Amino acid sequence: MLQALWRLQQENAPAHSAATKPLDAIGLAALTRTEIGVARRALEELHRARLVQNSDGGFALTAAGRQSAQELVHRHRAYESYLESLGYPEDHVHAAADRVEHFLSPQLAEAVDAAAGNPTVDPHGKPIPHP
Repeated sequence: MLQALWRLQQENAPAHSAATKPLDAIGLAALTRTEIGVARRALEELHRARLVQNSDGGFALTAAGRQSAQELVHRHRAYESYLESLGYPEDHVHAAADRVEHFLSPQLAEAVDAAAGNPTVDPHGKPIPHP
C-alpha cells in the first residue's frame, strides 16, 4: 500500500511539487485491486506508524512515509535488476521482488544493489530511487 501511494504521487505530482490528490480507502483499494477493508486496515496501520496523514478527506504520505516508500521501491527495483542480471526473464522478476522486498535488510539491499551493478533503472525502464 505504501508503494502504491508513492507511485501515485510520483506519477501525478508536478516536477517541483510533492503534492498529489489524497486517497481514501476506496481509492486505495481500487488502485491496488484489493478489498476496501484491507485498504482501510492498511491505511489505519500506516496512520498509526505516522507514514500517512489525513489530508482533504483522504490520506497522503508524510515525509517519513515518502522516505520509507522510496526505500521500499528502491529495494524492489534493485532486486528486479539483480534477478535480471542472473538471467531471469523480465516477466518473472516483479513477482519475485514483491515477495522479498520487505525482508531485505539495509545491508543486504546494498549488497544486492552492488551485485546488480548499482543500476539507475529497473528491467522495466523505471528509475530506481536512491534514498
